Amino acid sequence: MLCSLSIRDFALIGKVDLSFSSGLTILVGETGAGKSIVIEALSVALGERTSADIVRSGARKAVVEATFDIQADQHILQILKENELEWDAEELLVRREVSSAGSTRCFVNDIPTTAAVVRELSGYLLDFHGQHDTHGLLNVHRHRELLDGILPASDLLASMHVAWQSLLNARGHLTELQQLAAQASHVRDRCEYIKRHIGSVQPIPGEQQTLEEDLRRYEAREHILEAASQSRTALVDADESAQSQISRAIALLTDLQRFDDRLSAYVQELESALTACKEAASAVAMYADADDYNPEMVEQMRQRLSSLQRLAREYGSIEDAIRQLQESEQQLADLQNIDDSLKQAAHKVEDCTHAAMTIAQQLHEHRTKAAAKLSPQLSKALHGMGMPSAVVDVQVRPADLNRYGMDTVEFLFSANAGEVPSPLQKIASGGELSRFMLAVKSAQSADRSVGTLVFDEIDTGISGRVARKVGEVIKTIGRHSQVICITHLPQIASLADNMIRVVKTETDSTTSVTAQSLDNDEVVTEVARLLSGDQITEGALLGARELMGQ
Repeated sequence: MLCSLSIRDFALIGKVDLSFSSGLTILVGETGAGKSIVIEALSVALGERTSADIVRSGARKAVVEATFDIQADQHILQILKENELEWDAEELLVRREVSSAGSTRCFVNDIPTTAAVVRELSGYLLDFHGQHDTHGLLNVHRHRELLDGILPASDLLASMHVAWQSLLNARGHLTELQQLAAQASHVRDRCEYIKRHIGSVQPIPGEQQTLEEDLRRYEAREHILEAASQSRTALVDADESAQSQISRAIALLTDLQRFDDRLSAYVQELESALTACKEAASAVAMYADADDYNPEMVEQMRQRLSSLQRLAREYGSIEDAIRQLQESEQQLADLQNIDDSLKQAAHKVEDCTHAAMTIAQQLHEHRTKAAAKLSPQLSKALHGMGMPSAVVDVQVRPADLNRYGMDTVEFLFSANAGEVPSPLQKIASGGELSRFMLAVKSAQSADRSVGTLVFDEIDTGISGRVARKVGEVIKTIGRHSQVICITHLPQIASLADNMIRVVKTETDSTTSVTAQSLDNDEVVTEVARLLSGDQITEGALLGARELMGQ
């Protein structure tokens, strides 16, 4: 139930604070006074789309705040829990801020959230119904939705949605297999080529990177071995090695010492060089004689890496090549068993169709019973609104299987005795549509609580005794749910449990809308004003009291 509404700088409203109670609350005021602005502000607070145009001229932002008594509603509590919006208070606080730049912010219980979450909550808080919404009755596609909403079958509908999705998935799989079978020859050739091409290499994930790293190490080792081997050969192993050349020079200089003692110093230096030559040869021997280098293995690694690099160029990466190999192998396996796969997929479609049809049949039976119950219920409600000969026939006809079952629902209507019920769009007038929608809302409120109902001039096209009957229906709905109603009819306004007057004031520079709750005497005056206009006479006041049962 809506407890309070606070509006700041919204359209023509500067500041309005309203309190609401249970029963029927009537909003009154001159045509164009701004009653619908109050309702629009409430809808914006509950997540409806809006724009910067609603911000009052000269203001920085518009703010609308609504407080609800949720009476431990489990649906609302679950939404609050799922979105971490719970708080200690017993009331639910919803606030919407719209800046003059066009940005909006939503809050639930003073916690920022999204408009989508607020709209989800609003489905359990308020049911808006404007004067133009009755035209939705002319759309036959909405009739099934109305029937399901009045006598709900939410569990069956949820099961139907799941069964329908399973059927769609099964049909999609069968179609894929059928397409595969139709292209079997081409697909088989392509897959076999991929299997030969990639399978001959048998790549392993991450293998290319590992090979590249190993080869870098081995190629460096190859260079070391080559240099060490050549160094040792030059020093000691070759026929004309440094060692043999130095040894020959020492022998020759030793022989020449007999003729010149000064050569002995050079002999000693050459002997030192010979020692250095032998030591250098020993130092490189450990590299030149290493037994962990296998040139054949390195060459094999190079060839393997070349094969992997070729696959990577052709398929994007080794991982992509492996994936395509796996997919091709799976498709080849599917092709080998395509007939069996087609049979299994067809059986799956049959099973899913049977499951969906079973639930659809249950929905059909539920709707047929609901329609049989609703038809006289709506007829009776219309009788009470000044249409004593009205007949409503809610028809449930077969349709193709879909996510909602296999039914087409249509409300047929006759306003006059002797007429055959016909589609609403062919015969119903504006006033009849208004009463028909009220009958639907009455049926909804009788079967389940719908929180708060908001009627924005739903009484269009009616007057006199009929208006009184309509008002009594709205009053009856107010016994089950809180009702907020905009009306210009005294027959309806006089039935208010609470009344709010909306006034528009114009000055030379500004126009503003205000609203306030009325006490009993003020209510009598307003009803009298609806009866007689601005000149309120004693007769009008007496008539107002009579309408109000005082």
